[in-house]
Amino acid sequence: MKMLYHLIQKEELALLKKSPVYQPSSLAVDGFIHLAYEAQLTFIIQQFFVPTLVEEGELTTSEVLQEVTLYLIEIDPIKLTAKVVDEPPVGLSLKPDASLEPIDSNRLKPIESAEPIESLQPIESLQLIESPERYPHLYGGLNRDAIVKISQLKINAQGDYFRLT
Repeated sequence: MKMLYHLIQKEELALLKKSPVYQPSSLAVDGFIHLAYEAQLTFIIQQFFVPTLVEEGELTTSEVLQEVTLYLIEIDPIKLTAKVVDEPPVGLSLKPDASLEPIDSNRLKPIESAEPIESLQPIESLQLIESPERYPHLYGGLNRDAIVKISQLKINAQGDYFRLT
């Protein structure tokens, strides 16, 4: 069986290490933990982490390579206690120029505080991607004994990555 991967930043590493079951904010917000197969990591880094790191000033497009506070969690799917489901990608949009970028989560509202459907305005510039690729989603907490290895990553502005540990 293929190994699964989860990417986190330094702040989340402390939370992961202090609890026997890791429950990131995505579990409460999306209902699952975003995972990936190894072949999907570069795309995920390019689409979700590089833009955030550039915005926060930790990475600039002129830099060739640098160390950043990004960690790769390698997971043995056999040892997981929660259910994993391969599903279409979540949180991506396709702009008219066909470039991909994350959806701005600040524009999303929890269901209980959402406006009535008739008051919502359409977002014309966004479309969901129809992708044949499926990403693993963990529907529950990540039990620490399923973690095989935690590696620190070095990345560049193009989303290429190298494991440091």
